Amino acid sequence: MNKKKTRKEFEDEIDMEDEIDMEDEIDIEEEIKSLKKKLVQFKKIKFEEWTVVELKRYARNIGVPTNGNKLEIKNRIEEFLENEIKLLNQEKEKQEVNPFNNYRPELMIKENLHPVEPLFWEVFRNKPLFRTVFSNFQQKRRSDYECLFSISEILNRFTNGIEIIRDKIKAGRYLNFNDRDDVIKLLNCTYQDNEDNRTMYMQIFDKYSNKSVHSLNLLKFIINSSNLLAYKIFNPTKHQIEQIINDNNTLQCFEISNYFQFKLLKYVINNNNLQSISFKINLNQFKIFKDLKLKQLLKMLTFILEPNSSLIVESSPGPKSLEEIKQMFQIDKIEFQTFNENHLNLKLKKLLKILSTSESTSLDTTNKKVKKQLLKLIDYFYFLSINENKKYIYYLFLHDEDQFSKQLSSNSEKWLSRMNSSKNIRKICKYIERYKPSIYVYLSKTFPDLIWSIIIIIRVADLKTVKGLIDLILKDKNPNLNMRGHILASIESTEILDYLFEAYQDEFFVQNNNNWQYISNLQVIEHYEKLMTSLQRTFGFLKIRSQTRLAKHSNDSFRLVLLGRALSNPSLYFRANGLCHYHLHFRHTKRLIGDKVYNQLDAIISLFETGKLDIVDGEFILGKDTNNTLMTQSFLKWAMKHSKTIKFPNQIQKNGLYTKIDLKFLINGKIRVVQFAPIDYFIALYKCNLYEEIARAKEWNVFLLLVPIQQTFCPHVSTEFMSWFINKFFVKNQNFPLKMGFIRFFVSTGNINVIRLIHLKFNVLFSRSYELDENSYLELKALKELVFLALKKDNFEIFQILVQYANITKLECEKELKKTKFSIIKEILSKTD
Repeated sequence: MNKKKTRKEFEDEIDMEDEIDMEDEIDIEEEIKSLKKKLVQFKKIKFEEWTVVELKRYARNIGVPTNGNKLEIKNRIEEFLENEIKLLNQEKEKQEVNPFNNYRPELMIKENLHPVEPLFWEVFRNKPLFRTVFSNFQQKRRSDYECLFSISEILNRFTNGIEIIRDKIKAGRYLNFNDRDDVIKLLNCTYQDNEDNRTMYMQIFDKYSNKSVHSLNLLKFIINSSNLLAYKIFNPTKHQIEQIINDNNTLQCFEISNYFQFKLLKYVINNNNLQSISFKINLNQFKIFKDLKLKQLLKMLTFILEPNSSLIVESSPGPKSLEEIKQMFQIDKIEFQTFNENHLNLKLKKLLKILSTSESTSLDTTNKKVKKQLLKLIDYFYFLSINENKKYIYYLFLHDEDQFSKQLSSNSEKWLSRMNSSKNIRKICKYIERYKPSIYVYLSKTFPDLIWSIIIIIRVADLKTVKGLIDLILKDKNPNLNMRGHILASIESTEILDYLFEAYQDEFFVQNNNNWQYISNLQVIEHYEKLMTSLQRTFGFLKIRSQTRLAKHSNDSFRLVLLGRALSNPSLYFRANGLCHYHLHFRHTKRLIGDKVYNQLDAIISLFETGKLDIVDGEFILGKDTNNTLMTQSFLKWAMKHSKTIKFPNQIQKNGLYTKIDLKFLINGKIRVVQFAPIDYFIALYKCNLYEEIARAKEWNVFLLLVPIQQTFCPHVSTEFMSWFINKFFVKNQNFPLKMGFIRFFVSTGNINVIRLIHLKFNVLFSRSYELDENSYLELKALKELVFLALKKDNFEIFQILVQYANITKLECEKELKKTKFSIIKEILSKTD
C-alpha cells in the first residue's frame, strides 16, 4: 500500500459533516485518544508529500484558516489539533476534581456541623445514589454554570443570584466587572455591613481588582453607587481619591439624590483630609419626603452649611448668596436643637402627617412651633436646590387649605403638564383623605382632565366620602374618559357596588355590559355576578383590551382569573357571535398582566383546562420583555403530559415567507394549540434546551436568530448551543457584515466564553482575508477594529486572543489608549519591551 493511498484514506477518515449531532455524548477520554491518533498520523506524513490543495482541504475540514503558504498551513493544523487536545485535557481535569470521580474522602471539618450534614455528603458523594435521587435532572440539558458571566443577568434571572455571584467570586470565576451598570447593581444590593458582604468585597478586591478591572475604575463604581461599606474595605489612599477627582469630575461634581450619597461624600472628605478641595454638589434630584428622617435632614444641612465648608452648591440664582444662607443657618440652628427625640427619629412624611392631623388643643400650640421650625429647615433645603418647585405635600401639610389651593392655582398650567406624566396627583390623594371634600371639588375644577386619578381615594376613604366622590366624578361627561372602568377597578368593597346598584344602575348594570373586566377583587366580582343575575341580565363577552390608565391602579394579575370565570359560565357571560371558544392573544393582554406572565402559570393552565381556550400565541407563554426560563419549561412540560407525542414543526418558512407555527397537544380529549411566531418558537426551544429541535428545523433565517441571541441569551448562552450555531451558520458563510456584527457583539459584551470557543474551535472566523483566498473571512482593518474594541472595554483576556490574529503593533495599541486614563491593558503594555 503506497503512502499516497494511506494519506487519501486518512483524509476521508477525518472528513467532517456540516451538522453537529448534539444528542450524542462523546466520552472525553475517547475523544482525546482519537485526536492524539489523528495528530500522530498527520505528523507521520512527510511534508513534501502534501500539496497545497490537499492541505487546504484538510484544514477546511477541521475548521482551520487556509490562508498563508504550505508550511504555515501545516503548522496551523498541528497547533489546532494540539490546542484541541489541551482543551479536552483541561475539561477532563475539571471532571476529575468532581468528588464523584474520586474516592470518598472523610469529612475533615467536624466542628459545628449540622446533624444532617454528614448524611447529605453521604448521598452527594455516592454516585449511584446521587444519580437515583437526581434522575429527573438532565445534566446535559441544563444551562452551563460556567457560561454565566453577566452580573445583572445573574441577579435578574435567579432568585439566589447573590449567592451565585458570591460562589463565583470565591472560586475566582470570570465575571464582567468592566460593565459599570452591572457592578453598580451588585453594589446597590450588597451595601449592608455584614460578614457575607465584607468577605465578598475583600475577595473582589483581591481577585479581580487590577486583574479583570482597573482598581480606580472599580473605585469610581463604588463612589457612583454610594456603597460606604465597599468604600471602607477598598480603603483608597488620598492619592487615589485625587486621581478620581481629576478624572472627568467624578467627585468634583457630586449629585446627592439620597442620604447614602451624602454619607459617602462626608466620609470621603473627612477621612482623606480633603476639606480644602472644593466639591461641587447639587440636590436637584433629592426627594426629602421619601424615607428621610428629620435628624438626617438636619445632619445633612449642618454639614453643607458649615461656615468653613468648601462645598459649592449648584442652586438657582436667588436673592441670597450661599454665604448669606450659611450665616442665617448658624443663627437658626439654635432653634433646631429644640426638636425632641421622637421628632428626630420620625420620617418627614410621617411627622408632617402627625403635625397636620392632631386634634388635641393642648398639643396644637406645640405642633405649631414644631411646624414653624420644620418649615424653616425645609426652606433651607429648597434654598440649596436647583428645583424651586416645592412638592405639593409641602403646601398641603405646612399651610392651610386656602394656601394649598392658591398654590395650585398659581402654577396650574405648569403643574398640569407635569402631572400628566407623573403620579403626583395620586400621591396627594392619599394624604388628603382626612381633608374636607372641598379639596376634591377644587382639584376636579382645576384639573378636569385628571379627575380619573383621584379615584384612588375610593380605596382608602370612608363610604360617605366615596359616595360624594363618585357623584362628583360621574357628573363629568367627558367622552374621552372611561370613568366606569376607573371606578370599578378601584372598588374593594361590596358596599360601594351596592351603592352603584341603587344610584347608577343604568350606568353599571345594563344588559350585555363589559364592565366585569375592570373588577380587581374576587369578592366584588362574585357580588357583581349576583346583582346581574337578580336583574336577569348577562355580561357581554368582548376581547380583553389594554386599558392604559386603568392598568395604573388595577389588579393586573386578576385579569386571567376573570377570563377563567367568563369561560366557565357561558350563561352569564354571553358571546354575541355564539362561539364558545376564546382565542387569547398576547397583544390584548400583556398590559393587563404587567408583562409578568411567568407568575401566572396556574391561571394560564386553568384557562386551558376549561376546554374553551383554543389558541394562545407564543408571546403570551414566553412573556415578552422577560428572561424567564422557568415559565416556558413549566408550561411545555405541562403540555407534554397531556400529549403522548408533540410533533415539533420542522419547516420554519414556506416559499421564503414566514408562517405561524402551531404546537399541538391533547387536553380533555381535544387538540389544543399554542401558536408561535418563528422567533418565539426559537426562544421557547432554546429556553427548554431543545437544541436538537432547533438543529432539525429547516429554513431558519440567521438574521432572525441573532436578535434573541444578542438581546436575550448572550449573558448566559450555552457554549454547546453556540458550537452548533457557529458551525451551522457561520463557518461557511461569506456574509462579511453578518460575521463582523456577530463577533463584534460578543467582544463588546465581554463574552469570553464565546470568544474562547471561536478561538479554539472556529478560529477560521478570525482569519484575515487575501485576494486569492476564497475562504478568507475578515479584512485586517476589521480585525484591528475588534482589537480596539477589546482595548476600549479593557478586557485583557479577549485582547490576548484577538491580538494573535490582527498583527497589531504596541504603538498602535498605545495610540488607541492615549485618551484612556485607567486601563489594565495600558499598564501591562507600558511594562513590556
